[in-house]
Amino acid sequence: MVVVRLKRFGRKHRPFFRIEVMEKRSARDGRSLEQIGYYDPLVASGDGRLKFNGDRVLHWYRLGAQPSEAVRTLLAGAGFRWPARAPKKVKVRKTARRRPTTLSERGRAKLERRRAERARGERRAKAAAATASAAKAAAAAGAGAGAGAAAEGQAQA
Repeated sequence: MVVVRLKRFGRKHRPFFRIEVMEKRSARDGRSLEQIGYYDPLVASGDGRLKFNGDRVLHWYRLGAQPSEAVRTLLAGAGFRWPARAPKKVKVRKTARRRPTTLSERGRAKLERRRAERARGERRAKAAAATASAAKAAAAAGAGAGAGAAAEGQAQA
């Protein structure tokens, strides 16, 4: 899910925030998709306190980005009006097969792999046994016919 939220910059006791579009799972100060504005809480009210690109905010909102409570309040205070219609949810980034991250997930995945290997081995063993029994049956049938012919040959002699 994509969110519009504040990303903190500045130093201790001198905060400065960028308004950024980013993945919800990323850290507060992590990688962002786009910077769409900034907010400086230490500047007296005026032009330098809050600046944002309203077109880009609407663009991301229409793509399904959810604004954080702080961003929603800041932009509403600046006169920005959010559209009334519900946004559609859009995934921005496709990920490959998710790798197990916790120890229990890794153990579960390992157990599933072992079960699959065991099942394949059992199927192969069954197939080999069936082939071997069919070969024995064919050999017994051939030996039985050969023994009967040998007995007939002795009786005629």
